[in-house]
Amino acid sequence: WRFKNNPTGIIAIKLIWDQDLLVGHYAVSPLKMMINGQTKLTALSMTTMTHPEYAGKGIFTKLASSLDEVLHNDYNINAVWGFPNNNSHYMYVNKLGWTDLSVVHSLHLNANKFKESNTVSIDRFYEFTNMHVDKLEKISSNSKVKVQKDLDYLKWRYVDNPVADYLKFDVKTPNETGFVIIKKFISITEIGSIELNIMELGIEDASLVSEILYKIKEYLKDDIILNANIWISLWERRHSLLEKAGFVPFGKQTFLGIKCFEDSPEILDFRNWHYSYGDSDVY
Repeated sequence: WRFKNNPTGIIAIKLIWDQDLLVGHYAVSPLKMMINGQTKLTALSMTTMTHPEYAGKGIFTKLASSLDEVLHNDYNINAVWGFPNNNSHYMYVNKLGWTDLSVVHSLHLNANKFKESNTVSIDRFYEFTNMHVDKLEKISSNSKVKVQKDLDYLKWRYVDNPVADYLKFDVKTPNETGFVIIKKFISITEIGSIELNIMELGIEDASLVSEILYKIKEYLKDDIILNANIWISLWERRHSLLEKAGFVPFGKQTFLGIKCFEDSPEILDFRNWHYSYGDSDVY
Protein backbone atom coordinates (compact mmCIF):
# COMPACT_ATOMS: atom_id res chain seq x y z
CA TRP A 1 0.00 0.00 0.00
CA ARG A 2 2.60 2.59 1.05
CA PHE A 3 5.07 1.85 -1.74
CA LYS A 4 3.54 -0.25 -4.52
CA ASN A 5 0.21 1.62 -4.55
CA ASN A 6 1.62 5.11 -3.97
CA PRO A 7 -0.47 7.64 -5.98
CA THR A 8 2.65 9.11 -7.61
CA GLY A 9 3.50 5.74 -9.15
CA ILE A 10 7.10 6.04 -7.94
CA ILE A 11 8.69 3.25 -5.90
CA ALA A 12 11.87 4.43 -4.17
CA ILE A 13 13.62 1.71 -2.17
CA LYS A 14 17.35 0.94 -1.86
CA LEU A 15 18.90 -2.27 -0.52
CA ILE A 16 22.45 -3.34 0.31
CA TRP A 17 23.40 -7.00 0.04
CA ASP A 18 26.45 -8.89 1.26
CA GLN A 19 26.28 -11.77 -1.21
CA ASP A 20 22.95 -13.44 -0.31
CA LEU A 21 22.50 -11.58 2.97
CA LEU A 22 20.31 -8.46 3.03
CA VAL A 23 22.13 -6.05 5.36
CA GLY A 24 20.47 -2.70 4.73
CA HIS A 25 17.17 -1.16 3.62
CA TYR A 26 15.98 2.43 3.14
CA ALA A 27 12.73 3.57 1.55
CA VAL A 28 10.91 6.84 1.00
CA SER A 29 7.31 7.57 0.04
CA PRO A 30 7.00 10.14 -2.77
CA LEU A 31 4.37 12.83 -2.22
CA LYS A 32 3.04 15.78 -4.14
CA MET A 33 3.31 19.02 -2.22
CA MET A 34 2.13 22.54 -2.83
CA ILE A 35 5.14 24.82 -2.42
CA ASN A 36 4.50 28.52 -2.92
CA GLY A 37 1.51 27.74 -5.14
CA GLN A 38 3.23 25.16 -7.35
CA THR A 39 2.91 21.38 -7.29
CA LYS A 40 6.29 19.79 -6.52
CA LEU A 41 7.37 16.21 -5.97
CA THR A 42 8.93 15.51 -2.59
CA ALA A 43 9.52 12.33 -0.59
CA LEU A 44 8.64 11.38 2.96
CA SER A 45 11.54 9.55 4.60
CA MET A 46 10.29 6.18 5.73
CA THR A 47 11.70 2.85 6.85
CA THR A 48 15.36 2.32 7.71
CA MET A 49 16.81 -1.04 8.70
CA THR A 50 20.37 -2.32 9.19
CA HIS A 51 21.37 -5.89 9.99
CA PRO A 52 22.58 -5.82 13.62
CA GLU A 53 25.91 -7.44 12.70
CA TYR A 54 26.57 -4.58 10.25
CA ALA A 55 25.84 -1.70 12.63
CA GLY A 56 28.39 1.11 12.62
CA LYS A 57 29.59 0.41 9.07
CA GLY A 58 27.83 3.37 7.46
CA ILE A 59 25.17 1.22 5.78
CA PHE A 60 22.35 3.72 6.19
CA THR A 61 24.49 6.66 5.09
CA LYS A 62 25.42 4.84 1.87
CA LEU A 63 21.82 3.85 1.20
CA ALA A 64 20.41 7.33 1.81
CA SER A 65 23.06 9.08 -0.29
CA SER A 66 22.48 6.66 -3.16
CA LEU A 67 18.70 6.98 -2.99
CA ASP A 68 18.91 10.78 -2.82
CA GLU A 69 20.75 10.80 -6.17
CA VAL A 70 18.04 8.64 -7.75
CA LEU A 71 15.25 10.80 -6.35
CA HIS A 72 16.71 14.03 -7.65
CA ASN A 73 18.23 12.89 -10.95
CA ASP A 74 15.67 10.31 -12.11
CA TYR A 75 12.41 11.59 -10.63
CA ASN A 76 13.02 15.34 -10.26
CA ILE A 77 12.08 15.17 -6.58
CA ASN A 78 12.80 18.49 -4.90
CA ALA A 79 13.31 17.43 -1.28
CA VAL A 80 13.23 14.59 1.22
CA TRP A 81 11.62 15.37 4.55
CA GLY A 82 10.25 13.58 7.56
CA PHE A 83 9.99 13.09 11.29
CA PRO A 84 13.17 11.36 12.49
CA ASN A 85 13.03 9.83 15.95
CA ASN A 86 15.66 10.10 18.67
CA ASN A 87 17.54 7.10 17.27
CA SER A 88 17.96 8.56 13.78
CA HIS A 89 17.85 12.34 14.24
CA TYR A 90 21.58 12.76 14.83
CA MET A 91 22.45 10.78 11.71
CA TYR A 92 20.06 12.67 9.46
CA VAL A 93 21.40 16.05 10.51
CA ASN A 94 25.09 15.26 10.94
CA LYS A 95 25.65 12.60 8.27
CA LEU A 96 23.06 13.22 5.57
CA GLY A 97 22.94 17.00 5.42
CA TRP A 98 19.40 17.45 6.68
CA THR A 99 18.20 20.79 8.06
CA ASP A 100 16.17 20.91 11.26
CA LEU A 101 12.94 22.85 10.74
CA SER A 102 11.41 22.53 14.18
CA VAL A 103 10.40 20.36 17.06
CA VAL A 104 6.73 19.47 16.58
CA HIS A 105 4.49 19.29 19.64
CA SER A 106 1.10 17.66 20.16
CA LEU A 107 -1.94 19.23 21.76
CA HIS A 108 -4.10 17.19 24.11
CA LEU A 109 -7.63 17.42 25.50
CA ASN A 110 -8.86 15.15 28.28
CA ALA A 111 -12.23 13.52 27.57
CA ASN A 112 -13.74 15.01 30.71
CA LYS A 113 -13.40 18.38 28.96
CA PHE A 114 -15.36 17.33 25.87
CA LYS A 115 -18.29 19.72 25.78
CA GLU A 116 -21.90 18.65 25.28
CA SER A 117 -23.66 20.51 22.49
CA ASN A 118 -27.04 20.63 20.75
CA THR A 119 -25.74 22.74 17.86
CA VAL A 120 -23.11 20.37 16.45
CA SER A 121 -23.88 17.16 14.57
CA ILE A 122 -21.74 14.41 12.99
CA ASP A 123 -22.45 11.81 10.33
CA ARG A 124 -20.02 9.04 9.46
CA PHE A 125 -18.90 8.85 5.81
CA TYR A 126 -16.85 6.30 3.89
CA GLU A 127 -15.90 7.94 0.58
CA PHE A 128 -14.31 11.34 -0.01
CA THR A 129 -15.85 14.04 -2.21
CA ASN A 130 -14.70 17.37 -3.58
CA MET A 131 -16.19 19.00 -0.48
CA HIS A 132 -13.49 17.40 1.66
CA VAL A 133 -10.73 18.44 -0.74
CA ASP A 134 -12.04 22.00 -0.98
CA LYS A 135 -12.38 22.31 2.78
CA LEU A 136 -8.77 21.29 3.41
CA GLU A 137 -7.61 23.65 0.67
CA LYS A 138 -9.53 26.56 2.19
CA ILE A 139 -8.19 25.87 5.68
CA SER A 140 -4.59 25.68 4.45
CA SER A 141 -4.85 28.51 1.90
CA ASN A 142 -2.46 30.76 3.84
CA SER A 143 0.22 28.07 4.13
CA LYS A 144 2.93 28.05 1.45
CA VAL A 145 4.08 24.47 2.18
CA LYS A 146 1.66 21.55 2.47
CA VAL A 147 0.97 18.05 1.21
CA GLN A 148 -1.36 18.15 -1.80
CA LYS A 149 -4.46 16.35 -0.52
CA ASP A 150 -6.54 15.70 -3.61
CA LEU A 151 -9.16 12.95 -3.95
CA ASP A 152 -6.60 10.34 -5.01
CA TYR A 153 -4.43 11.10 -2.00
CA LEU A 154 -7.28 11.10 0.53
CA LYS A 155 -8.66 7.80 -0.78
CA TRP A 156 -5.21 6.19 -0.74
CA ARG A 157 -4.30 7.54 2.69
CA TYR A 158 -7.54 7.01 4.63
CA VAL A 159 -9.63 4.45 2.71
CA ASP A 160 -7.20 2.04 1.05
CA ASN A 161 -4.83 1.81 4.03
CA PRO A 162 -4.83 -1.93 4.89
CA VAL A 163 -3.60 -1.64 8.48
CA ALA A 164 -5.61 1.26 9.92
CA ASP A 165 -9.35 1.83 10.11
CA TYR A 166 -9.91 5.57 10.18
CA LEU A 167 -13.22 6.99 11.40
CA LYS A 168 -14.40 9.72 9.02
CA PHE A 169 -17.17 12.10 10.08
CA ASP A 170 -18.87 14.93 8.25
CA VAL A 171 -19.55 17.74 10.71
CA LYS A 172 -22.20 20.45 10.79
CA THR A 173 -21.94 23.44 13.10
CA PRO A 174 -24.10 26.59 13.18
CA ASN A 175 -21.66 28.34 10.83
CA GLU A 176 -20.02 25.73 8.62
CA THR A 177 -19.94 22.25 7.17
CA GLY A 178 -16.69 20.32 7.45
CA PHE A 179 -15.26 17.01 8.51
CA VAL A 180 -12.83 15.26 10.84
CA ILE A 181 -10.77 12.07 10.50
CA ILE A 182 -10.06 10.12 13.68
CA LYS A 183 -7.80 7.19 14.51
CA LYS A 184 -8.54 5.19 17.65
CA PHE A 185 -5.70 3.54 19.51
CA ILE A 186 -5.34 1.68 22.78
CA SER A 187 -3.93 3.95 25.48
CA ILE A 188 -0.74 2.93 27.26
CA THR A 189 -1.49 5.50 29.96
CA GLU A 190 -4.66 3.93 31.30
CA ILE A 191 -5.36 0.24 30.73
CA GLY A 192 -8.66 -0.44 28.99
CA SER A 193 -9.09 3.06 27.60
CA ILE A 194 -8.92 4.51 24.07
CA GLU A 195 -7.26 7.67 22.78
CA LEU A 196 -8.30 9.58 19.67
CA ASN A 197 -5.80 11.03 17.24
CA ILE A 198 -7.23 13.78 15.03
CA MET A 199 -5.64 12.95 11.67
CA GLU A 200 -7.27 15.76 9.68
CA LEU A 201 -9.30 18.62 11.08
CA GLY A 202 -11.51 19.93 8.29
CA ILE A 203 -13.13 22.57 10.48
CA GLU A 204 -12.26 26.26 10.48
CA ASP A 205 -13.74 27.14 13.88
CA ALA A 206 -11.53 24.89 16.00
CA SER A 207 -13.02 26.31 19.19
CA LEU A 208 -15.88 23.84 18.59
CA VAL A 209 -13.64 20.77 18.48
CA SER A 210 -14.46 19.81 22.07
CA GLU A 211 -18.15 19.69 21.09
CA ILE A 212 -17.37 17.61 17.98
CA LEU A 213 -15.36 15.21 20.14
CA TYR A 214 -18.28 14.88 22.54
CA LYS A 215 -20.45 13.73 19.64
CA ILE A 216 -17.77 11.24 18.57
CA LYS A 217 -17.54 9.98 22.14
CA GLU A 218 -21.30 9.38 22.06
CA TYR A 219 -20.92 7.51 18.76
CA LEU A 220 -18.19 5.34 20.33
CA LYS A 221 -20.35 4.60 23.35
CA ASP A 222 -18.80 1.14 23.89
CA ASP A 223 -15.28 2.60 24.25
CA ILE A 224 -13.78 4.33 27.27
CA ILE A 225 -12.29 7.51 25.75
CA LEU A 226 -9.36 8.96 27.68
CA ASN A 227 -8.37 11.95 25.55
CA ALA A 228 -7.89 13.39 22.06
CA ASN A 229 -4.63 14.52 20.45
CA ILE A 230 -3.69 16.67 17.46
CA TRP A 231 -0.74 18.18 15.59
CA ILE A 232 -1.18 21.78 14.50
CA SER A 233 1.27 24.59 13.80
CA LEU A 234 1.74 27.29 16.40
CA TRP A 235 1.53 29.81 13.52
CA GLU A 236 -1.86 28.60 12.38
CA ARG A 237 -4.84 30.61 13.64
CA ARG A 238 -6.61 27.46 14.81
CA HIS A 239 -3.88 26.75 17.36
CA SER A 240 -5.21 29.49 19.62
CA LEU A 241 -8.78 28.33 18.98
CA LEU A 242 -7.84 24.84 20.16
CA GLU A 243 -6.29 26.42 23.25
CA LYS A 244 -9.63 28.17 23.79
CA ALA A 245 -11.30 24.75 23.58
CA GLY A 246 -8.99 23.48 26.34
CA PHE A 247 -6.18 21.77 24.42
CA VAL A 248 -2.72 21.93 26.00
CA PRO A 249 0.76 20.75 24.84
CA PHE A 250 1.75 17.29 26.05
CA GLY A 251 3.86 14.21 25.55
CA LYS A 252 6.91 13.43 23.49
CA GLN A 253 7.94 15.95 20.90
CA THR A 254 8.89 15.08 17.33
CA PHE A 255 11.61 16.41 15.04
CA LEU A 256 10.73 17.75 11.59
CA GLY A 257 13.62 17.96 9.17
CA ILE A 258 14.33 18.24 5.46
CA LYS A 259 17.01 17.85 2.80
CA CYS A 260 16.44 20.10 -0.22
CA PHE A 261 17.95 19.32 -3.60
CA GLU A 262 17.07 22.77 -4.97
CA ASP A 263 16.96 26.25 -3.45
CA SER A 264 13.59 26.71 -1.78
CA PRO A 265 13.54 29.35 0.96
CA GLU A 266 9.80 28.87 1.54
CA ILE A 267 10.14 25.22 2.46
CA LEU A 268 12.95 25.98 4.92
CA ASP A 269 10.75 28.36 6.93
CA PHE A 270 8.72 26.28 9.38
CA ARG A 271 6.15 29.06 9.71
CA ASN A 272 5.04 28.29 6.14
CA TRP A 273 4.14 24.65 6.88
CA HIS A 274 0.68 23.21 7.27
CA TYR A 275 0.82 19.72 8.76
CA SER A 276 -1.24 17.10 10.58
CA TYR A 277 -0.85 13.64 12.07
CA GLY A 278 -1.82 12.32 8.67
CA ASP A 279 1.38 13.64 7.15
CA SER A 280 3.43 11.22 9.26
CA ASP A 281 3.82 7.53 8.46
CA VAL A 282 3.51 6.66 12.15
CA TYR A 283 -0.18 7.47 12.60
